Amino acid sequence: LFLQEEKDGHFFTNCNSGPIRTPEEVTVIGFQSDGFLYTAPVKSFQPNEAGLYQMAGNVAEWTSDNYSTISDPYRVLLDELEDGKNPNPKFLNRIKSLVPAEPYRNHKIIKGGSWVDGPFYMQSGVVKVQNPNKATCTTGFRPALVIEKK
Repeated sequence: LFLQEEKDGHFFTNCNSGPIRTPEEVTVIGFQSDGFLYTAPVKSFQPNEAGLYQMAGNVAEWTSDNYSTISDPYRVLLDELEDGKNPNPKFLNRIKSLVPAEPYRNHKIIKGGSWVDGPFYMQSGVVKVQNPNKATCTTGFRPALVIEKK
């Protein structure tokens, strides 16, 4: 999410609640503006109010969630054709070829942006999909450890 500070009109992201003033100070398209060629070393930037470092902009993060489509734009056409509303077999076969057979069934959801992504992908609500057997230099994971207070 991009927020705009009213007094001076500068935009900044809420990925870090530190003293971000301009887009150049955010790890957005970081290989162009943060001073590092690829990913930034740990603790290169100030932590957020929760004490977490670089929650957005280094690598997009794997989730354990499987991806599934809610709807397919061609499915309605295929249903109508199979109900006999359009008996043209060439058209029916063309529509069937457009309907994916669960192409992302084994894919996982990727959240957040990486050092190569633009501002849109920096939003925590944006979802990307990737085959878990594919490795990239822009996708990783963030280990977490729950520490119980005694």
